[in-house]
Amino acid sequence: ALILFAKNIKVDEGSNLNKAYAKMLTQGTSAGVNGAIVLCSMSAFGAVVKENPIFSIVSGGIVNFNISQVVMYAILVAILGLLTGAAISGFQAGLGLAMEHMKFGLSDAVLHRVGAQISATVNLAPFTGVVFVTLGLAGLNHKEGYPTMLKIPVLTMAIVSVVMVVMAVIAPGIA
Repeated sequence: ALILFAKNIKVDEGSNLNKAYAKMLTQGTSAGVNGAIVLCSMSAFGAVVKENPIFSIVSGGIVNFNISQVVMYAILVAILGLLTGAAISGFQAGLGLAMEHMKFGLSDAVLHRVGAQISATVNLAPFTGVVFVTLGLAGLNHKEGYPTMLKIPVLTMAIVSVVMVVMAVIAPGIA
C-alpha cells in the first residue's frame, strides 16, 4: 500500500516522504498493538467467566431446554458468547458441550455452520473486542459509531442467523 499509494501520501511542510512513512507505520503499529491487547484481554475475561460456577449452571440449564436441538444449540452459543464477552469463547464452549452430549444429535456441518453464524452475530455485541477495536481504529466512541454498526451489520447478521437456524430445523441437510 505504501508503494502503490505513495503519490497520494501527504507530506507535511518541512518534512519528507521517509518521515511520512515512519509516522504512518508508527500509527499503524500502535493501533495494531492496542487492538491486540483489547482482544487478548477480552479472551482472558472469557476464560475467567467460563471457570465461574454460574457459567455451568447457565449452560446446563440451556442444554435442558425442551426445544429443537438446533435452536437450543444456537441459544447456547449466543448466551455463552454474550456471557464471556468473546464470541469465540461461546462457540468453543458450546461446541465442547455439544461434544459432551453426543453432538445433540446434530451433524458436524450443522454444528459448525450454526455455531459460526451465531458467534459471528454475537461478536458484534457492543461490549466485544471486535467492536472496541473497530471503533478505536475509526477514532469513534460507542455513542458515535455503534448506532451505524447496529443498523446494518448487527441486524443483517441477526436475520441471517434466524434464517439459518430455521433452515437447519426444517431441512438439516441443507443448512
